[in-house]
Amino acid sequence: FTGTPTLSNAYYTKIGNRVIAQVYLRVLYVSGTHADISITGFPFTSVAGSYTQNGSAIGYCDGYTGLTYSQMFSYIGGSSTSASLINGNYQGGVVNVSTSKIGGGSGAYWIATYVYQTSS
Repeated sequence: FTGTPTLSNAYYTKIGNRVIAQVYLRVLYVSGTHADISITGFPFTSVAGSYTQNGSAIGYCDGYTGLTYSQMFSYIGGSSTSASLINGNYQGGVVNVSTSKIGGGSGAYWIATYVYQTSS
């Protein structure tokens, strides 16, 4: 994760060449330089090739400022062990979610389940 999560838990199950990973993050504050939010350290590298973006099912997200939650999503790209948090905008484009969007108070949450394919 870019920044320092206050609480984080992740669990995974691998069945054949499929990985199911459940991620829970809560961040109260990120100091210093702001960067795009990435979740790193998935246990296996995703398969390479065209159309290999592997999606997530978002269970809960909250605590981000200036974003439309109904347009939040995340995916693991091809040949990767990380996922980026993305927000669709009203003009039909997408932007990476930056740590500058983490609000105060009880922090920002990201709870999601990722399913992705590996080469073996």
